Amino acid sequence: MTHYSICNIKNSELNKDNISISKTIKRCKKIYKKSSNIINIEGLDIIGEYINTLFLLQEINYLSLISEIESCKIELRNLVLFVGEMDALLSIASYRAGLNQYSVPNLVYKNKILKVKNIFHPLITNSVSNSIDLDNKGIIITGSNMSGKSTFLKTLAINVIFAQTIYTCLCSEYYGSYFNILTSIVPADDIISGRSYYMSEVEAIHRIILKCQCETPCIAFIDEIFRGTNSVERINSSVVILDYLMKHNALVIVATHDLELTKMLANYVPYYFSENISKNGLTFDFTIKKGVSPTRNAVRLLEYKGYPTEIISEIDKRIAYNKG
Repeated sequence: MTHYSICNIKNSELNKDNISISKTIKRCKKIYKKSSNIINIEGLDIIGEYINTLFLLQEINYLSLISEIESCKIELRNLVLFVGEMDALLSIASYRAGLNQYSVPNLVYKNKILKVKNIFHPLITNSVSNSIDLDNKGIIITGSNMSGKSTFLKTLAINVIFAQTIYTCLCSEYYGSYFNILTSIVPADDIISGRSYYMSEVEAIHRIILKCQCETPCIAFIDEIFRGTNSVERINSSVVILDYLMKHNALVIVATHDLELTKMLANYVPYYFSENISKNGLTFDFTIKKGVSPTRNAVRLLEYKGYPTEIISEIDKRIAYNKG
């Protein structure tokens, strides 16, 4: 598509831009002509080469071109910005056209609100949709392995980013604050730098703590907080830090296997994902539910994968004894 055809598009939203770009293109025509002259000189015959060398035509044209570019740098910048914006808008329109469902977000300057209906993950075929309503309270998500906790965190995070960038949400309704967006999901150790898994977690959470001091509210997605350390320090550190974040300018969505946290955090509403266990294995509905997970499946997964009966039986005995 040439610049002429872009400027001739009949669209009320583009009229003002097209008039401005048409003037910019006319202003920059000399640059096009002078750059063409430099290219043409390279194709001269032997006589033309002597003339060019004698009168320094190529050098003169080059210096003239540089001078012309300098005088048009504001117009060139506007032209590049316009082309970039049009390319971005076309990409968003193309992405929307390929979706079966999307909505435009309702973004507000109220503190720490996120309400979504039928939200789903963009990369999962036939993704199960979920809804959530957060108003100045965080959520703590429990549930068994593979039930959907981490995927749900990522689904929310992706849609918050989409809402504040491409103004397109993968849900039927989106109502939320403008947020600084931070995550602590899948941190990793680094053998080269000597940084442990736990240290990566510490640094990620510290970034969130620093960010919640800002005027713009922070939304933080934390998966398995402090899983890299022992249970006593993990639970007590988690309670203090998660409480601190909610008392400051942060909205926190945290997933954990530590059910104790649901009873120790007043500023968080508990939700959970669950599974069904049968002789045929595990099945999941990937639907979020309000409350605390009533089941754990870690041992049942061992049994399903064929661990010796002796091991499973001994684990069950120890669990029953500790509960008693």
